Amino acid sequence: MVFSASRSGSRPARAGVVDIGSNSIRLVAFDVRARITLPLFNEKAICRLGATLPETGELSPERVEVALASLRRFRLLADGLGLDALYVLATSAVRDAANGRAFVAAAEAIFEVPVMVLSGQEEARFAARGALAGLPDADGVAGDLGGGSLELAALAEGGVGEAVSLPLGPLRRPRDADDARARKDVERQLAGIAWLDDLAGRTFVAVGGAWRALAHVQMARSGHPLRMIHGYGLLRADAESLVRQVVRSAPAALGRLPGVARQRAPSLPYAALLLGEILARGKPGEVCFSAYGLREGYLHTRLDLLDGEDPLDAAIDWLTRSSEVAALLLEHLMAWTAPLFAGESGSQRRLRRAACRLSNLAWHEHPDYRGRQAFEAVLRGAVLPVRHVERGFLALALLHRYGSRQAPEANAIERLLPLQLARRARVLGLALRLAYRVSAGADPLLGSARLEVDGGALRLRLPPELDAGDALARDLQSLARAADLEALGTAA
Repeated sequence: MVFSASRSGSRPARAGVVDIGSNSIRLVAFDVRARITLPLFNEKAICRLGATLPETGELSPERVEVALASLRRFRLLADGLGLDALYVLATSAVRDAANGRAFVAAAEAIFEVPVMVLSGQEEARFAARGALAGLPDADGVAGDLGGGSLELAALAEGGVGEAVSLPLGPLRRPRDADDARARKDVERQLAGIAWLDDLAGRTFVAVGGAWRALAHVQMARSGHPLRMIHGYGLLRADAESLVRQVVRSAPAALGRLPGVARQRAPSLPYAALLLGEILARGKPGEVCFSAYGLREGYLHTRLDLLDGEDPLDAAIDWLTRSSEVAALLLEHLMAWTAPLFAGESGSQRRLRRAACRLSNLAWHEHPDYRGRQAFEAVLRGAVLPVRHVERGFLALALLHRYGSRQAPEANAIERLLPLQLARRARVLGLALRLAYRVSAGADPLLGSARLEVDGGALRLRLPPELDAGDALARDLQSLARAADLEALGTAA
């Protein structure tokens, strides 16, 4: 098969990215028909291509052969997957090695497409674009830690600002360097980045396998109820505590923790040291971990995916492809629930709208399991580009919408959320349940009814012929209790 490596008039349905890094080489195949990057296949080969670079300035022949063998296999896999386009990216090790060009020529002969050797700034910007594709409201700095380098880029208002690449990957660290020397080197290199001062109180988005492994350490430490990395957040104090623990931990002990690969464990103390120095230098309010990075950012840029659209909307389009809430019904659901959420922020309204769009997600499931199925679909769905608390909010809202508590993890997710956010999810879910009780999801019927909040009282106004009797009264009473309101009943 001959792949296209350049943009054509139409977007490919399936695209692959081969990412040649200093420590590993990865092939990821994406379905891009949904305007978001949905991974179909993801495989990594640990080749340690940049292992000898600090001492020799070159890629070692032994490591090159291991890497080329992996690339040959990836070519066969790409052929078998029927990809429409394949993009091959090379980063720090190939970029800096004296024999990098020879390696690129060998890789191009395997794939029959150009290998794009990214500059440090390009690498930083694509990683930041990927972070924004998964966390569109991220405001602060994205940091992508690879084997050979650390890329940092400023994030603000959905865009990428200044960017820099630093030779601070774990493979660059001298084997005999102690923590004090390593810390001093990191401090020196970070000191020259003036715009890191602007990170104070904002978000540091951590990208890259070593930092994702740190997130797994903290999840194991805290008994966190979700296992996916994307959107997992820590307040700075918790991140600093994690750093202190990992820096003084033996790699063998770290490698025994759930979710931490043994081959990754030796680099974790240094990855933690780096994170700790960024926390000390930039003083962010939180650290948020991203599963999206260079590959996703490259595709979003190359293929103009989303192009200004909220990725949450694109993800819900895909998730609800067989249970879509029509535009007019969505409008009515938003108007129906609005009186219960006076004074909400823009981000709160965005989540309320997302819950309304997802409110018919489990219509085709058995009635006894609809709540649980909807809850699980949102809680586990890899496609949703949201933080963990947002994911938990949406899952709980749908669980309450279907009136079911048959989800074993519901209590743990409620504890994950701030008390007011968990309460908000319950109120929203019960309001949606009442909306479907009144209208069966028919937008003209819901448009003829409305909720009114007057002081501490809740009233439902609807045509008499839509009154469902005791069942409706029970749902109204449940909603009123959740919202700390007095139910005044129904009125025409």
